[in-house]
Amino acid sequence: MKHSNVILLMTHNTKKSIQSILSLLLGAGIIMLQRIYPDLPLEKIGYSIVFVGALFLFIDVILITSIGKVVSDARARYTMKKTLRIIFYVASAILLLRVWIINPEALLVAYGLIAAGVAVSLADFFKNFAGGFILFISGIYAVGERIEIAGTKGDVIDIGVLYTKIIEIGGWVHGDQTTGRVVSIPNGHILTNPIHNYSQDHPYLWDEIIIPITHNSDVEKARAILLKGALLETEKYMELARKSLEHLTIDYYVSSRSTQPKVYVAITDNWTELQLRYVVSAWERREVRSQIFTYISSEVQKVEDVVIASETLTVSGATV
Repeated sequence: MKHSNVILLMTHNTKKSIQSILSLLLGAGIIMLQRIYPDLPLEKIGYSIVFVGALFLFIDVILITSIGKVVSDARARYTMKKTLRIIFYVASAILLLRVWIINPEALLVAYGLIAAGVAVSLADFFKNFAGGFILFISGIYAVGERIEIAGTKGDVIDIGVLYTKIIEIGGWVHGDQTTGRVVSIPNGHILTNPIHNYSQDHPYLWDEIIIPITHNSDVEKARAILLKGALLETEKYMELARKSLEHLTIDYYVSSRSTQPKVYVAITDNWTELQLRYVVSAWERREVRSQIFTYISSEVQKVEDVVIASETLTVSGATV
């Protein structure tokens, strides 16, 4: 399978190389035709084809192919390829303007008029383009990370020039699990919306479970059950989260935080509330929460002086 993939890649790169060389030859031929047809702007057309073809050959064939061979990390390779393609589009536009407008003053005026017209008619397009460029340069989020932006949560599967595609989580599904929908988010949203990144630099979250017990329940026994359940299910994450936090302090100012589970107690009018706080992987929050609930439910049934509280209402003399 790997051998066949290499053959397909070589075939794809060979086709690109042939296309680039043919475009260079076509451009050179059109430039030479200028001598036969001096009244036609063939020279500019030829130079346009040559410049764009040469740029395509250098960036898309040589550089991107070299990156595929040298860079082993899939995420880094993907990001570098996307960045080079953006550079190709921008450089091509600048070269074409330079070929067709010789006068420097006219070139500046052309840039100004184009910028003004585009700013009005294609404001959203360039906002998304700018957002995409900022994403590749700044690395606010990357492919494979879990984010929330503009009210949509999901795992990033592609970052394009104009749109980011994510596999949605949440929605009509309870918990942090996928709905199966692929959502396209305009990159311009990063300029005006906060971005919640679940996994960049520190892929661990603090989650909380609230368990209400009756006022006459044994609080210490209940606390012990919650802590033991959390320790059983999250012990494997605590040391990893601690090391991740230490690494985070290299680049950011982050105060020390305990990764040990802890139970906080609050008394309300109806019951005593136990708030269990624990650390968990960003991708396994629902699974771990379910396992802790299962353990707590099973253990509470074995203890007589710990009773889970529930709200009751009296309707027409009947308690429900």
